[in-house]
Amino acid sequence: MLQWGQTSEVSEEELKRRIEWLAARVTSMETAIFNIHVPSYNTGLDIGPDIDTETWVQNVRGGQPMTKPVGSEATRQALEQYQPPLGLHGYIHESRGTVRLGRTLCVNPGSDYGDKVLRGCVVNFMEGGVRGFQLTSG
Repeated sequence: MLQWGQTSEVSEEELKRRIEWLAARVTSMETAIFNIHVPSYNTGLDIGPDIDTETWVQNVRGGQPMTKPVGSEATRQALEQYQPPLGLHGYIHESRGTVRLGRTLCVNPGSDYGDKVLRGCVVNFMEGGVRGFQLTSG
């Protein structure tokens, strides 16, 4: 996961360790919400710029900026293993959307800070499960 050279980034192994430590303390996985900033790898919620690690410039092909999945395998493994009803994610602002991993609804509301648009998601969570959701912006 150490992709962007940020001091807040941790390795996939460290993220996995932290998620497992927290998941071991969950008393009811049926009502758990996993709020993990980095989305699951290769779900469409993690499509970000394909950056050349030597130059820190986005790769371009045919005049078009290249993108690729940049999410976390550790996040995906945890959601597939524990199957909480809801996974809330951010980090990759370009990849607004929702996807299901088994029983888990994963949400990346995205935001466009450059245009001063804050996006979110209202989730109807009842009886231990997601009963509906609406992506919002304003």
